[in-house]
Amino acid sequence: MTLSTGTQHLFKLELNGSAIKAYVDGTLKINATDASLASGKIGVYTHFAQAYFDDVVVKQV
Repeated sequence: MTLSTGTQHLFKLELNGSAIKAYVDGTLKINATDASLASGKIGVYTHFAQAYFDDVVVKQV
């Protein structure tokens, strides 16, 4: 997907067991499963672009 530069976007990632859901601005963009992601850490990254990240929150529900 292509995002406009100079525009703020809200990203949300949900992991529940092997289920993965990714949202951009409230719209579901990815709905997948991957059993290889049983544990790990988070990080934010851009590729060939500059970005600013704030209010990164991780919580168990």
